[in-house]
Amino acid sequence: MKLLAKYQDDQYPKQTITHVRKTVRAIVFNNDKKIALHHLDGHDDFGYRNYYETPGGGVKKGERLIDALKREIKEELGVSIKNIKSIGRIVDYYNLIGQCNNIFYYMCEVDDDNIGKHFDNYENVLIKETVWVDINTALKLMENMNKAPLEILVARKDSLILKTIKEKYIEMF
Repeated sequence: MKLLAKYQDDQYPKQTITHVRKTVRAIVFNNDKKIALHHLDGHDDFGYRNYYETPGGGVKKGERLIDALKREIKEELGVSIKNIKSIGRIVDYYNLIGQCNNIFYYMCEVDDDNIGKHFDNYENVLIKETVWVDINTALKLMENMNKAPLEILVARKDSLILKTIKEKYIEMF
């Protein structure tokens, strides 16, 4: 998958990177051409979180990227997906936890929305709600994420993906 960007963590003090995490994330469109964003609100190792991000999560050892994407979207949104398109890959770093993230981004559409969410304990604590918004609203939400270090790191990568989709697939909007 094409590397779209590589971002260094300029928000937290530099630290040795001790592990790599492979993740999948998606811009998921519903029938109204709105996309899903999670509103996170809670505390963890990064401190207080109150921002938006695209749905997705970690790839299990031996799991194919597409299978991980389908599993994560089913767990987090309670939907199955179709028309999956690869957008690109971003590599970024979280100095605070010594992690390199290898993130594979996709765009897709809701296929069936009668499955039901299955958050794990961590997601139950942090994900306040899932909102469905048009892509311009999503970009505005990302632009306003500039108050806390983790917000800035998340907005940087998700904004790039949203802008890429808007430019490349402009006829959808």
